[in-house]
Amino acid sequence: MKQPQSFDELPPHAQMVYETLKQESIMTQAELHEETRLPSTVVRDAVEELVAADAIEEIIYSQSEHRLYRLATTEIDSRETRELVSV
Repeated sequence: MKQPQSFDELPPHAQMVYETLKQESIMTQAELHEETRLPSTVVRDAVEELVAADAIEEIIYSQSEHRLYRLATTEIDSRETRELVSV
């Protein structure tokens, strides 16, 4: 699959997931599914496309086996991430 060069080249479902993360900051796939009302398989595909395009980051916590997603950043604040996981 060709990596998109711009936001407009992303499929509509990926754009919707991206915009939702832009508003909500950090979410799980289940939360994205609930918020966007897209089928869970479509959300999964959108997340995979956005991660591949380096538009969002996937944060995996092995102790709880949760995967969180947020907009890609050049610098990750681990303190902020730890606070979010402890909620």
